Amino acid sequence: MSIQQSMVMISKADYPLIPEEAFLYFPQPQEIKVGDGKSGLRRIFEGQIEFDKYEMQQLQDFEQYVKQKQAKLIEWWDNAKKLRFLYANQFKYEKTLKTMETHQEWRSQALPPKFTDEVKQFLETGAFYVHGRDNRFRPVLVINVKRLNFKNIKIQLILDSMTYFFEFILNNMMLPGQIENWVVILDLGNIGLSSLPINGLKQIMGYLSSNYRSRMFATYVVNTPSSIFIPYKIIKGFLEEATIKKISFYNNGNPKPLFTHCHKSQIESTYNGDSKPVNQNYWPPKVISNQYQLIEENLHSIFQSKDEYNKQYKSGLLKRNVTLKEYIEGSEENNQVNPESINLISFTKKKNEIFSTRELQDVQTPQRNYEHKKNFDIQRSLNIVSDIQNSGNQSQNNSNIQNMHKSVQYKPPKSSLAQFGKEDLSKNQIEEFDEDNDEKQSNQNKMGWVNQDQSHVTSNMADNVSVAHETYIEKVGDEPSINLVIVKQHKMNSEIFRQ
Repeated sequence: MSIQQSMVMISKADYPLIPEEAFLYFPQPQEIKVGDGKSGLRRIFEGQIEFDKYEMQQLQDFEQYVKQKQAKLIEWWDNAKKLRFLYANQFKYEKTLKTMETHQEWRSQALPPKFTDEVKQFLETGAFYVHGRDNRFRPVLVINVKRLNFKNIKIQLILDSMTYFFEFILNNMMLPGQIENWVVILDLGNIGLSSLPINGLKQIMGYLSSNYRSRMFATYVVNTPSSIFIPYKIIKGFLEEATIKKISFYNNGNPKPLFTHCHKSQIESTYNGDSKPVNQNYWPPKVISNQYQLIEENLHSIFQSKDEYNKQYKSGLLKRNVTLKEYIEGSEENNQVNPESINLISFTKKKNEIFSTRELQDVQTPQRNYEHKKNFDIQRSLNIVSDIQNSGNQSQNNSNIQNMHKSVQYKPPKSSLAQFGKEDLSKNQIEEFDEDNDEKQSNQNKMGWVNQDQSHVTSNMADNVSVAHETYIEKVGDEPSINLVIVKQHKMNSEIFRQ
């Protein structure tokens, strides 16, 4: 039985990689979906989410199409999963059905993933790893191309490792209806164009696009070669337009727009964050920092109180969500909820079905930084988190994460712009933050689209802008896919763009 069909309650001790606050975060409408109809962009599909009339009609029409084609789809396909694929394919039924059939064939062959010695060794190389979460608890994934040795490592091993990696994230770090997306930092390592593993990157990006639909919130491609022409062509050739719009390019390791939705403590200094660079212990994932929200954010508008959470639970509004046992007060005695419908271990069972038995290394979790708490007293004003900085807290967290793994079964220079054709420039989304010109660039031209007739480069970050901003989207010319995004700062105590 899937998570959407049953009430699932978990304990924080069993899922130490999910912050307690995350259970009290429910996305706002603008975080769930932007736009309408075929041009809409939905980010959250599951849990408490209700679909609009257009989406429900599309699901009904698609169901009829499937029957007409006499296609056989497995029971795994609920409405949320179907809608993910419909959005990814711009609601083109023929293409959607084809990709769904391909995906379910992949599932039958690749799942459950096997945690072999080879997979474990590859994950420990740091070719891809989790490093922190953004201000809406989306995991930040780092893919380091330099460590993807396609010459000496079979592509199948890389894909098998990625399958285990992403399935682990989905089952241990996400919350349906609340946290459903991830952020990607794709580090090209300034590799020369002749050394760039183009075919390997195609396979990896294609794999992610095909099997993990509507999961990407944003991708920051950093340390690009001297020309971004080839990397852009790589991506444009096999990704959907909706996906391409979420990707931006940087010639250095400083993707500044990332920090409009991610606290610097979550990002390693390699990418201009405040966390120490990672040189070892890439696997398993660990808690990097307990500071998630930005200093200018109003936590009252982000989190529910525990009382509100309990009311939703008791009224049955969270029946399709994963709930936290510690936040449910007296649920066993509540006559409004059938205790027999609560499966305290179903999440663990789900893990057991996906992963093979393997004892993994211990990981460390940091003490909660109370400088942030001093500014936003989460415990008192929101009644969100009990005092978790008590004696023995860190050792307990270490033990929890270790036990979880034990129980788991199983820049481009401006001159390079001339290399682009007019057609490419109208759609290519890039970002340039040349160190020599940083002070000359205003906040307004840090976001936008490449204009061939101008010497400045900006990038459209509509998908990535923080909810602390007011976002205005204005049509430009005759190209409906091009948006000029103007970010208006709120009047807050601190600047919205923090260096």
